[in-house]
Amino acid sequence: MSALTKSHLLYPTQRIHMPAFFAALVLAPIIITGATFWLVVPVFAVVIGAPAYLGLGLPLLIWHLSRAPCNAGEIAALAFVSNFTALCLTTFAAFALGKEQIVEATIFYFGFGLIFAPLWGWMFGLLYNRFTRNAA
Repeated sequence: MSALTKSHLLYPTQRIHMPAFFAALVLAPIIITGATFWLVVPVFAVVIGAPAYLGLGLPLLIWHLSRAPCNAGEIAALAFVSNFTALCLTTFAAFALGKEQIVEATIFYFGFGLIFAPLWGWMFGLLYNRFTRNAA
């Protein structure tokens, strides 16, 4: 790994347009829910997924966008991987602590996240690019 690549991963190299960032962060789940509300599940996904979206997604989006240009596909992949990692870690922790009864809820909670996290991430990427292109 070259020195340029190492410093690129460790230190921010991109400026984040914060108004566009927060607009995209709020609008992405709302737009996906509006487009898929007839499935009924997305309406609950907004309520159930909001803590993970903000608690896990917000810092990861800031970290990623401060190091690389916004790419909707990469953001969707990051959302999927982070949600899957949270599912694995939470399930492992439940078994390790002898709390097997919460494994089913964890799989339910993060299972829907495996569907909606990439969609929300993809929409976030599209909106952020759209808003920053208009701001430039």
